[in-house]
Formats: sequence, structure tokens, C-alpha cells
Amino acid sequence: MMATVVAWCAAGQAPGRVVGEAATAPDGSAQFSLRDAEGAIWGVQIVEGASVVLVAPGAKDLSGAAPVAMASIRPGDRLLVRGTMDAGLKTVLANSVVVMSQDAVAAARAREQAEWRTKSVAGTVVRVDEAERRLILRARGTEEKEWTAAIPESASILRYAEDSIRFADARPAGLSDVRAGDQIRVLGERDEAAGTVTAARVLAGSFRTLGGEITRVDVAKGIVTLRDVQNREAVMLRVNGGANLRRMPGIGSNGGGRPGMAMGMGMMRPGGGGPGGEGPRRPDLQQMLDRLPAAALSDLKPGDAVIVSAGRTSGPQPWSVVSLVTGVDALLRAPAAQVNQTLGNWSMELPMQ
Repeated sequence: MMATVVAWCAAGQAPGRVVGEAATAPDGSAQFSLRDAEGAIWGVQIVEGASVVLVAPGAKDLSGAAPVAMASIRPGDRLLVRGTMDAGLKTVLANSVVVMSQDAVAAARAREQAEWRTKSVAGTVVRVDEAERRLILRARGTEEKEWTAAIPESASILRYAEDSIRFADARPAGLSDVRAGDQIRVLGERDEAAGTVTAARVLAGSFRTLGGEITRVDVAKGIVTLRDVQNREAVMLRVNGGANLRRMPGIGSNGGGRPGMAMGMGMMRPGGGGPGGEGPRRPDLQQMLDRLPAAALSDLKPGDAVIVSAGRTSGPQPWSVVSLVTGVDALLRAPAAQVNQTLGNWSMELPMQ
């Protein structure tokens, strides 16, 4: 597989670097393969005397780097490889390899996701005041609450890409890129009593919630088509590896009248899930999703009733699925006013993959 690594045409060689994940571990000849961000596979030959160092996730320089053995590189590790490249043959003679362990990356990502989930204020942007560098957001939870978020110049603002629901694909943005109606998370110093937060980090995105009945599933292409319950139009959705698929327990395809269906609608309906049904409450979707059984694309069938959060709804279909809950059959038989209320309360969280 690696025979071409050392058999280049001189004209194709140039210094450069490649960033990606190790697809294979180095063999006895110090050769391995690397998958870059676009999915292309590169052949890598580590030359004698090359520098191989390990850094912590998020490191900005090599000040804390520690030398490691070449044999410590494992498939899935994040790598920065520098050396002599041939872009046409996708080969590198590496004189430097910087390694981030996949286990360390996963642990850092889990800590970051937990911090966003537990310490941020999440909701929908009501309005943005660029001159004062602040915004008003309506938070979700057991009751609606408006927060005033101060956005200092030092705050980091990220916005989800229009064609991706992956947190890793979120890109730096400015306050002017945040708009009313966006879903948003603000992580920073909070004053619960005053309803204020001073942002250190901001994550925004634009997603649409819709419900309907699945009419077609193409597992090979990852495409689901449904009939929108509100306007009866066909909607094509793309389900990729980052989508969060869940199923209401006790409900199969076309499960009208089965146990669990009423529970499902109760969880989605204001006042439906409180003790004794007293008082309106806005469902905490993320907590609900975390409790539901996971589903797979292959589990979805024509006739299934679903509620979906989709991204990039301003662009052409298929739209990318952020979260999908199947088994909500009662949604299809509810009066129009209740459907609108249900979908309005079914605010999907920003994806945190």
C-alpha cells in the first residue's frame, strides 16, 4: 500500500503539512495512512530522526509537547504531519508528527459538551443590539425566561455551518451574524436572579422544527422523505452520522392507540407532564431525548410519525437532520391548533456533537 511513498517524481515534491486522523497504525517500515478533513487518504513515511511528539487537545503551540514513540500512534489519533509532500500521489515523507490521542480528544470533547449543557443559557434569540453588544434571548426550561446577554469584544462567537450540523464544523462569527430567531447557547458568568449573563463563548445556529409522516427511506443514501403535517408538502432530509435519532418507547410504526402514545404527547404538551397535570411547563427536550431509546436510520419505515429538527432550511433540500424522534403517531391525528402548539414547544437543542 505504501510502496509509492518513496517512489515519487521529483517534480511533484514540495514542503507542506497534512492534518487529519490516523487511518492505520505505523508498520515495521514506519509507514501508515492518514485520512484528511476531506476524507482523502494519504500515505505517510516517517523518516529516520523525525520528531514525533504528543500534545494535549487545544494546545496552541508545542511548549507542552512530550516526545513519544512512533509505535504509540493509533488509528483515530489526530495528527499534524509536516514534511515533503506530493499532493498528486497523496504521499508525505514526514520529518515531524504532532499527535493528539483520540482518547484525550474524546475526553476533552466530553468535558466541553458537559460544560455547554450544564453551565450555558440556551434558548432563542429575541433581538440583538449590536451597538450595545448585547442580546435578549428566551430561555427554555420548565418556564420561559428572558435573559440579557452581554457580549464583550473578547467573547468567542461560533456559528454552525449552513451545510453541517457538526460542532467541529462551526465557524467563527461576529455579533452581526446572530439574528432574531436563531437558537443560541451563551456560556459565561450568570446572575440567575437578575437574568443576565456575560458571555465568554457564544454558539448560534438556525434550525427548523417540523413534524410529519415518513413516506420514503433510502438507507443507502441516508435520505428520508416525509409529508409535513402542517402544509402537507414533501420534505427531503439527510441523516448523517451526527444526527440524534430517538424513538418513543412502546410505539412501533403506525402505532396508533398503543401504550406510550399518550405519554409521548403528554411529554410534548404544555401541562401534560407535570405532577397531576397542573400548570403549564415547557418541555426540556434535551433531557427528554437523553432518556429515550436510541434509533437507527434502518429502523425508520414509511408510515412512521416523526418530529425533526433540521439545519440549513434556507438552502435546497435535502436538509440535514439534527435530531429526530419517531413514534409520535398522535401528532398526525391532533387538531391543527394542537399540532402548531406542539411543534412550537418542541424546541430542539443546538447539536453538541
